[in-house]
Amino acid sequence: MDKNLQNNEFYQKGLAALRKKNYDYAIELFSNILKNDSDNGEYRHQLWAASRAKKNASAKSIVTLISDKILFLFLGVQSSIFALGNKLNEARQIQEKITFIFPASLSAFSRLAALYLREKKTGLAITAYEEMLLIEKRNKTALRSLARLYFMKKDFQKARITANTLLKVSAHDLEAENIIKDIAALGLIEKGFDKITPAE
Repeated sequence: MDKNLQNNEFYQKGLAALRKKNYDYAIELFSNILKNDSDNGEYRHQLWAASRAKKNASAKSIVTLISDKILFLFLGVQSSIFALGNKLNEARQIQEKITFIFPASLSAFSRLAALYLREKKTGLAITAYEEMLLIEKRNKTALRSLARLYFMKKDFQKARITANTLLKVSAHDLEAENIIKDIAALGLIEKGFDKITPAE
């Protein structure tokens, strides 16, 4: 079977499983899709959503909470050590594992986005920051980073909307104000958009 057709079949089955609260099956399906298309942001969003739903539905004893905390710290230290040694692939793989085990951790997604950027995987960094907003709609770190990345990718509409949202959360945010000014300036220029850079 064609991989795209197979991915779409698994994707639809995964959405159906998620709606039926069959979280384990949904996670299995979305994980299999990512093996074929690891850079697809939508598949990652759905896998994180299924992981979060399963986590929320699970009973949380004191022992589980303590063991989760220890595991989170242990994996975080491992990822950091690899990152410091410039072993970005290993660091990123561990950090991805952290987000799937702890899919509501804003700090885990922020670190993952930073690793994606170090690997020059801008699209996946955007996916990670967008996931942060699904967890916390007014998260300043995610809003600021997304406004900057959307601008860099010349998605000026998303950049403007995100920057305006950031200003509602953090009035007079300098970076948000600069992005909005730069986008406004672009409206006065007919050519050479690729030469425009954010204001200092």
